[in-house]
Amino acid sequence: MSSTLADIVVAKDATRIALSVISALVLLAGVYWLLRRRTTRRSLLRARVEEVGDASGGKRGATLCLVSGARDGELVELAPTRLNVEVGDEVQVHPCLEHPAALRLTGTPRTVMPGALIGYGVLLLAAAWIAPPGAAELVELAPLVFPLFSGLLVVTGIGVLVGALRFARASRKVGGMIVAHRSRSGETTYEPQVEYEIDGRVRRSWTGARRQSSADVGKRVCVYVDPRAPAVGTLYTVWTWIFPITLLVLGLVGLTTGAAFLRWW
Repeated sequence: MSSTLADIVVAKDATRIALSVISALVLLAGVYWLLRRRTTRRSLLRARVEEVGDASGGKRGATLCLVSGARDGELVELAPTRLNVEVGDEVQVHPCLEHPAALRLTGTPRTVMPGALIGYGVLLLAAAWIAPPGAAELVELAPLVFPLFSGLLVVTGIGVLVGALRFARASRKVGGMIVAHRSRSGETTYEPQVEYEIDGRVRRSWTGARRQSSADVGKRVCVYVDPRAPAVGTLYTVWTWIFPITLLVLGLVGLTTGAAFLRWW
């Protein structure tokens, strides 16, 4: 075998090994994340908030009464959380590893990143072993870095976008009104507080949405209420979609540019 042909074979094998290792890491991360989410979902318990108190670090604690299953009527503690809870709320909680005697409140996932990572890992593995013509001529692995990063941007954009759509579909939608706002970054953006009625109770929730104007106070809006925590409401605005779409566009541009560069290389 000539030295040139040997170099090409070695470069091709090195590329395949590198992509295989990267795809294995991505797949493991996605599978682990997915299993954690499924374990959490299977362990969810329904509980009613009996008493609420302040905890350290700006968090809140509470006393819960389980309302379903074999532990019906049992009083348990809620691990400190930043999610809003109010007396009388019916929430979904699961065992807390950091506080074995308490239960933990977590919001409904807003992304589908585990599935997106698994899909990305499979694509990388396919790219490693079903190499397109010309891939064997790669002399260095450095040209692969930019396409790999661009692909990660695409995956993240898809995960956030699809997750937002799934959350919007699963959430409880009620009418509400923007009643206040607080500054989030100087005077250019703010976080609105919405007031809405659900389960016969009027609630207020900081939505976490960033807006560019404070002129919307008093505006009627649709509030998307987290099915796991009825005291947590959010708004869907144009900015909800700009972030994932921007990631998608940047990633696709990067992939196109990277593919052209690899072809030229």
